[in-house]
Amino acid sequence: MSYLNSLWASDSIAPNITKLCIATTIANLPAFMEPLTRAATVLSRLGDTEVTFARTRSHLTFAQYVDARVALENFLQALSSTITSLTFTIHLRMGYPNLIFKAFPYLPRLQRFKIVANFNSCSIRPTEAFNYVLEKHASYLEDLVINHLPDLPASPGSSEEKFLEWLCRNIINSNGKSDTFPVLTFPKLQTLEIGVREGCTPKNIFPNLPAITPNLASLILTGRALCYHRVQELVATLAKGDGICALKDLSFVATRILCTDLLDLLAGNLPQLHSLHVHFPEIPESEIHYPQHLSTTRRYPTWKLQSLRITAESSCGTPHPNRLAMMSFAHILPEDVVIDADFRCRCNASPYD
Repeated sequence: MSYLNSLWASDSIAPNITKLCIATTIANLPAFMEPLTRAATVLSRLGDTEVTFARTRSHLTFAQYVDARVALENFLQALSSTITSLTFTIHLRMGYPNLIFKAFPYLPRLQRFKIVANFNSCSIRPTEAFNYVLEKHASYLEDLVINHLPDLPASPGSSEEKFLEWLCRNIINSNGKSDTFPVLTFPKLQTLEIGVREGCTPKNIFPNLPAITPNLASLILTGRALCYHRVQELVATLAKGDGICALKDLSFVATRILCTDLLDLLAGNLPQLHSLHVHFPEIPESEIHYPQHLSTTRRYPTWKLQSLRITAESSCGTPHPNRLAMMSFAHILPEDVVIDADFRCRCNASPYD
């Protein structure tokens, strides 16, 4: 730790650090955070912080959670004037992880907040403490990411149901108030990414986004694949009171290949859409079938779509663009639509790069 702590000196790399990633356990968090807090004045360029709470085989006590919360709180308070992006990844199954969000300091420059966690009844319960953090920064957040980790072995509680309750239901608690996502409003939010879950009931799985995020421009839905019926629900949810949706970018996971019915739905209800990305997780790239009898007449001459990206699972683990699928639909889309066939991995890279 002595070498690590030496990095935070004014004559070391600390003044030039713009992003910091910490992956540790609850028990060890204070040992990392306390030296950083003392060096806050030197970390003048630190704007992006990521904290990953790893699982541990040791039993974590209440006192250890309190110590971790205090250490994190002091760190964030000391860097409150510089932090613009904050990410939490929480791999904890049981204990008191909600304590992390107790007495969360106000970060006046925070623009992006991301949390990735397993929302089960004994891990992160996105209730009062979590809503407290979001509400405190809701007026100026521009980018919000809330993703759900897969259930851990022997995790008690129905994580998907708990997550859906928080995300979509306006549930009144014993104090006569609601600590759920629908009671929040993010007037400046431009980008929202949500890990979609299905739950055990056929209820709507999308929150009332026009009321929560009235100026949303980009929506990214990860997690569960959506069937056509769910996409219909999504489009209906996105429509404002005047029936118009101003969404510019949409990305979601689908259960079947892009079809003309789906394009009809999106073009008719999302006329301002500029970018569309559809991913297919359960259909290997080699098994995707394409319609053989598409109309050659452009069916959406007034649609403002500018970019189309269709991806499928690949052996490398990073989704690959499927140019054949995109080209099969390009001729019925507006003439200036760009086919986004860029690889986000090195599978298509030159061996000399």
